[in-house]
Amino acid sequence: MKSQIHKIISLIIHAFQINRSSFIIHCFLNIICILLLFVQYGLAQENHENHQIFGVNKLAPHAEVFPYANEITAIQGDKTCSQWFQSLDGLWRFNWVKKPADKPKSFHLEDYDDSDWTYFPVPANWEVHGYDYPIYLDEKYPFTTQWPNVSKDYNPVGSYRRTIEIPKNWLERDVVLYFGAVKSALYVWVNGQKVGYSQGSKTPAEFNISLYLRAGKNTLAIQIYRWSDASYIESQDMLRLSGIEREVYVYAKPKVSVQDFFAKNGLSNNYKDGQLKTTVLLKNSYYSASKNRPNIIKRKEKKIENKNRTLT
Repeated sequence: MKSQIHKIISLIIHAFQINRSSFIIHCFLNIICILLLFVQYGLAQENHENHQIFGVNKLAPHAEVFPYANEITAIQGDKTCSQWFQSLDGLWRFNWVKKPADKPKSFHLEDYDDSDWTYFPVPANWEVHGYDYPIYLDEKYPFTTQWPNVSKDYNPVGSYRRTIEIPKNWLERDVVLYFGAVKSALYVWVNGQKVGYSQGSKTPAEFNISLYLRAGKNTLAIQIYRWSDASYIESQDMLRLSGIEREVYVYAKPKVSVQDFFAKNGLSNNYKDGQLKTTVLLKNSYYSASKNRPNIIKRKEKKIENKNRTLT
């Protein structure tokens, strides 16, 4: 990258060598050099060290909603009984290294041979299964780098792989991959294609993986970094652990579904009467088919606001 920058600068200087004494040209060249350095830094900086990135292709946070088949199952509230739910908890193929330079290359590809990897339970912290160790600190950081950078020599990376079976009728819906909590930085691939990124270790992360799937067997691969730029603001009085800490599953929801909702209530008449105000966000998701750009999703959103019901 540096050699390319030097070549570009040389070409610019050569183009203007006749007028190189011009003050305007010198200013122009300085600006170009600064911009190229910024580009170089941006390209070299990965998401888990970029304080401006908290997620890539990650669905927006929302209230808990699930596409139950009917009112009875919705009242029962057990999503595990739904045909549109598939748990991914259990044993995954797993590889652990102490530093990013040693992480497996091309591990996300479908034909990658992971037969020599161990099996590791999900959800579970690495440290309680013998990979690295828990760290307890109150005020100090467990690394010596400067924000937002993290250590290159000690930043353990866990790589996971497993196969998931997707029914054909799921492809007619939006299929969402759900992680209850992952610490600290998470990269996701499906069938060799990069899906997205997430950080926020105690909050769920969801990805719409519909465009990457096919009926039958699919390869899911993820990579987790123990430290990220977010680790600087997670310096609390606690044990520092790593890995997938809560449930993982996939579910299929209709193209038109409730994306989010808000409920506000108020009491009146000496607390005898009440009014429930709800705001519901609906999402209509559909594909724009194209051979050249198969991964485009267009979405339409519509809000239904202030639907009131008086409670007595």
